[in-house]
Order: sequence, then C-alpha cells, then structure tokens
Amino acid sequence: MNSTNFGVLVGRLTRDVEVRKNSDGSAKAFVNIAVDDNFKSGQDKEYHAQFINAEGFISKDKKNLVVYEYMKKGTLVSLAIQLKNDQYLDKDNKQQYRQYVFITDVKLLASPKGANEQTAVVEETVEDEPLF
Repeated sequence: MNSTNFGVLVGRLTRDVEVRKNSDGSAKAFVNIAVDDNFKSGQDKEYHAQFINAEGFISKDKKNLVVYEYMKKGTLVSLAIQLKNDQYLDKDNKQQYRQYVFITDVKLLASPKGANEQTAVVEETVEDEPLF
C-alpha cells in the first residue's frame, strides 16, 4: 500500500487572509481556519473546534492570488492540504525545524454568516513551488 501526504480541511476562516510578499515577487498567504471535531468530548459532551494555521504559495504571476482576495473572516472554505517539513538557521545560526500545513487547493463554499454579498465560486490549484 502506498503512503500519501494529503488531507482536506473544511471550516470557517477566523480572520482575513494575510499575504506576505517575498523578495522574488512571489508571496505566501497565511490562513487560520476553525474546523469542528466530528465527535463530542469533555464533560459538556459538545462539539469543539480545532484552530489550524495553514500557508499557501502565491506565484510570481499572481494567478492564484484572486482566490485569497475572496477569503474573508467567516468564509466557509475547503482546503486541500499537505504536511510539510522545513529547516532553517535562526538568528543564533542554530538549525531549527518546523512542520506546517501547506495549502494545495482552495474552494470557497459560502460567504461569511450574515454577509449580504454573494461569494463567487472560486477554485484554485496551487503549484508546489519553493516557499523561500
């Protein structure tokens, strides 16, 4: 059986997307999504949410920027994701490691609750290019 590094998160954005530009013209999008557990837990036996940070790559030609521009706090989204590992040198020149959630595909499912405007159906597949 082949192993795979793929998952899907469906939930609402807890804040507007933050886009940070890189020196080469590309950018990274930072997203925080609230995802409900599919089981009840705790003494109150209620559903609880997990708050997950994820990162997406925006290419130099900005083709996939439009999808992030539609993503506002409260928007219901579906994120296809992969887990990625990264290593870098910190300010003390010490090797650091991190694991993060990388967005490979985005689907906007619904506007924020109470929003009057209708969200366009936007789908974007992100090319897996280096983030740095």
